[in-house]
Amino acid sequence: EAVGRRPWVIPVPAVVGRTLLALTEAAARLADRPTVLSRDKGNELYQSAWICDPARLAEATGWRAESSLAVGGRITFDWYRQRKWL
Repeated sequence: EAVGRRPWVIPVPAVVGRTLLALTEAAARLADRPTVLSRDKGNELYQSAWICDPARLAEATGWRAESSLAVGGRITFDWYRQRKWL
């Protein structure tokens, strides 16, 4: 949304995705190269939901985000565009 496009979502069954991530991790290890695509990443990718309510943090500390996720995404996208990284 921040870049004005809808992402393509291609469902990949967990067993297939986790297998591909394990192969990617093994290939990176053999090549002595770092990778973010690892078996551990599967734990993040295959979570049923990513939900967080900041109410308790705000109550305990008084901290509140300066912008919404949508606004922050747009600011980040614009920053990368200005520097010609995208």
